[in-house]
Amino acid sequence: MYFVRCMALTAAAFSWAGAATAQENYPNKVVRIVTSEPGSTNDLVARMVARGLTAGIGQTIIENRGGISPEVVARAPADGYNILFFGNAAWIMPLFRKMSYEPQRDLTAVSTGCSQPTVLAVHPSLPVKNVKDVIALARARPGQINYGVGATIAGPTLAMEIFKNMVKVDMVKINYRGTGPAANALMASGAAAADLVINFDDLNPGPKAAFDAAIAKFKAENPDINVIVNNNDREAHKTAIRNFLSADSPDLANWYAGNRMAPFVKAGLFEPVDDVWEASGFNEQLKSTAASMTIDGKQWGVPYTYYQWGIYFNRDAYKAAGAEEPKNWEEFVANCDKFKAAAQCLVFDFCRPVKITAHGQSGALGA
Repeated sequence: MYFVRCMALTAAAFSWAGAATAQENYPNKVVRIVTSEPGSTNDLVARMVARGLTAGIGQTIIENRGGISPEVVARAPADGYNILFFGNAAWIMPLFRKMSYEPQRDLTAVSTGCSQPTVLAVHPSLPVKNVKDVIALARARPGQINYGVGATIAGPTLAMEIFKNMVKVDMVKINYRGTGPAANALMASGAAAADLVINFDDLNPGPKAAFDAAIAKFKAENPDINVIVNNNDREAHKTAIRNFLSADSPDLANWYAGNRMAPFVKAGLFEPVDDVWEASGFNEQLKSTAASMTIDGKQWGVPYTYYQWGIYFNRDAYKAAGAEEPKNWEEFVANCDKFKAAAQCLVFDFCRPVKITAHGQSGALGA
């Protein structure tokens, strides 16, 4: 296997959140070093640095927060007790995505922690001996040669994109969840295989069964692709999506259509899928849903299920007001007069009918 140093070196630097407040007895508590996932280059070097800092200034702890580490430190108090040890992705990510921090404003560089080369490596089965051969092969097979990287936005990714632009070749980027998995895939199959990461939040039996069947069919048709499904609780998913889209983005994620999708589209966290709609005939088959998936003239998602909204009534409340179960809209409106006469106005509190009396809310009425 041939390794060739390619483009510039990547550097990991640690930064304090703002300028540390001058303190006579600093440090007088534990210093936190926030870094990326366990086993990464950042993590390994951060632990070596931590040993040296502990010997010099006292106790330190390592906190692994993955891709959101820069944001964690940027939001932390600027007191000198929160240190970020991270690669150049901390400075690069805000150039491509809307992040919650501004590196030059929220982080102060302290020192270079380490440097490492970005290398170009190929599988032994690839008929190349040097970079010139790689370029010739990529030009002969445009769009057919893959390259794997351990992060969507980082130095190696930029290096390969610069390389492609300089030598005018079309190579396909395969994203992995770290440099370790990327190296393993290269050794196993020349980066022809990849992880397909899906973040999903539907645990209801019906949709989940349909989703599982679709995944099983996809696996059978694409045995070289390792499908990773993270099926989360729906409420947890609503909170987590803000972090994983910007820091550790999956390949696919389910979310809501329309206005709830718009903020992620505007932030550049979703990719348009017009080509999928065109190639799959969705423009005709799913025509009625196209409006809810369209923003600025492009489709940003594919509907996979639907659910119904309804109006529910409480039998006890109806009985107390002398109202009958409505069979149509006119009867429903007529019942409103009976509730008004009985001074029992019903309002909805997050889809739960609540009885309001002259003395205020008298308790939730089960739907």
